[in-house]
Amino acid sequence: MRKVFIKGFFFVSISLLLLYTLQCIVNKGLKKSRMQYYATWNDIYDGKINADVLICGESRAKLTYSPRILDSVLGMDCFNLGINGAHLPLQMARLKIYLQHNKKPKYIIQSVDFHTLCDEDHLVDYDQFLPYLDDTVLTNVINGYKERFTIPELYFPMFRYNNHLNLVKEGIFCYFGFKNRASSNLYKGFAGASFAFDDFFIKDMHKDADAIKNCIDPKIAEQFEDYLKFCKANDIKLVFVYEPVMKEVSYLVQPDSSAITRALTGYAKEYNIPFLMYFNDSIGLHKELFIDHVHLRGNGAEIFSREVAQDLKAVVKP
Repeated sequence: MRKVFIKGFFFVSISLLLLYTLQCIVNKGLKKSRMQYYATWNDIYDGKINADVLICGESRAKLTYSPRILDSVLGMDCFNLGINGAHLPLQMARLKIYLQHNKKPKYIIQSVDFHTLCDEDHLVDYDQFLPYLDDTVLTNVINGYKERFTIPELYFPMFRYNNHLNLVKEGIFCYFGFKNRASSNLYKGFAGASFAFDDFFIKDMHKDADAIKNCIDPKIAEQFEDYLKFCKANDIKLVFVYEPVMKEVSYLVQPDSSAITRALTGYAKEYNIPFLMYFNDSIGLHKELFIDHVHLRGNGAEIFSREVAQDLKAVVKP
């Protein structure tokens, strides 16, 4: 019986050691990957960005601002830090990690809209965080979501990569330096969208019209104001931009009907932050420039990037 126990102990120990070694290889490999999710995260952690101007926000920021166009018009180095589905806490976590590894920017173009002062309990694209779960800045925020990582995913080797064989392969290949692996079409965090038009958002927005106009979470509002104070204390100049929406939903975000829009305007005045509002922009009349009622298509993003870049010239100085 003792021999069986000893053999079992050694078998389990060796198995765990091999799994920990494999997870280390996969993690380190993915931290070299240029896959769509990991390209920006890896540039952040490797301190390769160091931009003069950052664009922060969720998907409306990520799909809207072309750094190639902003760079050429502003004559400054710009980078898009937008992250899909990321409400304020995750945006702030990403910015905090950025500042730990890169020089602070001169300016932050902060995308603001009907989600800015709301909270959300769903984690989007959770697999983008898998190689970085040793970073408590991330895990402390992620723990607040319904899709938080379980104890086995956090602490049992390779459990987090269950059903992610493609990521395991990518990590191994990148770790050992094999070429021709997956790549990203991002340019400084941006890639224009080309999806077929979807009516999802207008249905959702009409259903939750009251929340879109009036839902202000006190904790998020407090965190947002802390963010404004942090930028002011660290001489990082903020610019608020409210990106275009299609005409059919613009009534939901007007200052006379939206408490959120009024609150954002109040913050801008209190902290002397330029606020560029485009929710009534003529772009909103052109369905072919959108992939849904609140997200611009790639061609729409290029048009808007040129427009907002010209306006930013008045407030963003090299």
